[in-house]
Amino acid sequence: MQPESGDADALCHLMGDMAVPFPLVSGLIVESDALGTSYGLFGTVDLTGDAISGGNARGVRGNAYLTGQITAGGAYVFGSQGKLIVGSAGVMNHADARLAGGYSQLDISQGTFTAGQLSGHWVDMGATASASAIATKGGGQCNVLRLQNTTAMVPNAIIYGYSKADFVLELGAPGGTADWFNASDTLNTPSCTLKMKGPNGSTFYVQGYST
Repeated sequence: MQPESGDADALCHLMGDMAVPFPLVSGLIVESDALGTSYGLFGTVDLTGDAISGGNARGVRGNAYLTGQITAGGAYVFGSQGKLIVGSAGVMNHADARLAGGYSQLDISQGTFTAGQLSGHWVDMGATASASAIATKGGGQCNVLRLQNTTAMVPNAIIYGYSKADFVLELGAPGGTADWFNASDTLNTPSCTLKMKGPNGSTFYVQGYST
């Protein structure tokens, strides 16, 4: 079902929320056991130039603009959101099942790679910050990446990695200076110390050695 722009009744019926105009709503029901490749919404961009020099290309983009004031209560504002809902009749019972609220996939099975930055998923905080964001550290609780589980389910791990790599972790900072990194050249002492915060809010340090 694709309502016309401003079709509030159709949006209310699909979203189960208050009636507000919206330009596009897409819904898909798959009744077959063989899912194939199913999309509720699909966007694609095909770049065919011989000397692409700049710009941006996005298969799908979501924007949310805050021009008002959040002062009366909590609010969740997202540029985009992916959500998987497992209903009461839903069953995950196969070792090869892959369920996730969001999924980024990089296909490098073809092509030539000589220089540049390549990532399976990239999180970017932008190029500049306002004076207020700098002074308050984004309101006092800003994180480049936040992972959270408040359910009673205890997961296997907060972070899981499965890959060959030169390093488990590579750290850097703008200008080559990081306030969480202390270098030491003294023999038989740690070559570096990483500053972290524990579950109780206290600071602790992980020491690293070059030999």
